[in-house]
Amino acid sequence: MRRFVMTALAAAIALSAAADPVELKLGVKAGDKITRTGEFGGSGKLAISMGEQEQELGCVMGESSIEVEEVLEAKDGAPTKVKRYYVKKYNSFQIPDLGQDESKDGALLGKVVIVEVKDGKPVATCEDAGEDAEAELKKEKTGLEMDAAMLPGKPVNVGDSWEGDPEKLKKAFGGDDEEVTEAKLDCTLEGMEEKFGEKCAKIKAKVTLKGTREENGQKLKTSITLEGPVWFGTKAGRVLGMELEGKMKMSGGEEGGQKIKLTIDLKATGGSKTGVADFDADPQPGAGEGEEEEEEEGGMK
Repeated sequence: MRRFVMTALAAAIALSAAADPVELKLGVKAGDKITRTGEFGGSGKLAISMGEQEQELGCVMGESSIEVEEVLEAKDGAPTKVKRYYVKKYNSFQIPDLGQDESKDGALLGKVVIVEVKDGKPVATCEDAGEDAEAELKKEKTGLEMDAAMLPGKPVNVGDSWEGDPEKLKKAFGGDDEEVTEAKLDCTLEGMEEKFGEKCAKIKAKVTLKGTREENGQKLKTSITLEGPVWFGTKAGRVLGMELEGKMKMSGGEEGGQKIKLTIDLKATGGSKTGVADFDADPQPGAGEGEEEEEEEGGMK
């Protein structure tokens, strides 16, 4: 009888522990050092039409980055001033069927950027920024816009679902040449697990975005869907990793002129390390150190 009681008591304690709600909130503080890596992009089809004529081409596009950060100032768990250094910042766009490759390193590669929140908006500055860098600076963010958007605002249990903040999600994906008019973020807490060196909340996230993007002076209708797991570190108070997949569609053109339709199968992956920020790291060109060295030796640089 005693053994049955003890077993029942242990089961009750285990059930109670499993049912404990989890509070997810931002926990970044001044002095935090972070290294982030990210990959966003994929391959798909680009359809170009003029009247009754249409041509369909394969294409590849994406963004790849490694950035180190030190949080200089923070409030309520969110950074309000950040020092950032881009070890890698590479944008790729290729149309192999045409032999077209517009891939290039970003103008902020190897530069130190200060991002400070002013009147609720991130403002980025760089001492040695050129004209190209100025355009990129307008797109800089604090880095926690997505994290803030997915917070439930109350303790949640495994299996609970909630909707993220659409306005914060717009800030995460919007930019100087991109306007997000509709944003939706559906989240479900799938479980708690040890990952990235600490206890993480594994959240199934589904992102839906609609808006417009300006390319070569033309406004294109854009839609993005992404879905997959996101790991939120309960100690770090921010997202430590994500593995999302989905699609991006863009369409538009001039009335009576050329029209384009782009469909890309997307992947968005990212991770970060806490307590690591090497501001002396050598920049990593997206094409690879070796390729650039060969160009220099051949007199092409």
